[in-house]
Amino acid sequence: MLRVREEGAEDFTQAGEHLDRAVEGLREGSRQDYLPRAFVARAVLYRQQKEFSKAWSNLEEAREIAERGGMKLYLADYHLEACRVCLDERKKEEAREHLDNARKLIEETGYHRRDREVGEMEERLEGKE
Repeated sequence: MLRVREEGAEDFTQAGEHLDRAVEGLREGSRQDYLPRAFVARAVLYRQQKEFSKAWSNLEEAREIAERGGMKLYLADYHLEACRVCLDERKKEEAREHLDNARKLIEETGYHRRDREVGEMEERLEGKE
């Protein structure tokens, strides 16, 4: 996905195929601990393709697994990507709620490697992007 984005291309077919295989492999291997990350990654792909309903579907799967498993770091990642999707859909109020939830989880867990992303989302919400 990064290579396609850096090249300015629009064809994410190969990235989508790799992500689909990853999700399938994690499901078959009963790797619930990695599935939320795979679903969030696939949501990123769908958001970039402006396929928002597919992005939301993947985000909801990530959220459900993360909540069930008490995986707060993945919940923070879910909220950050949900914020991005909301911003792309021009749903500023919902984006703010997701960002606030992400920020709370990041503070609670010490997951400060996401602080830069929080700052970027804050700038987008303030219209400084």
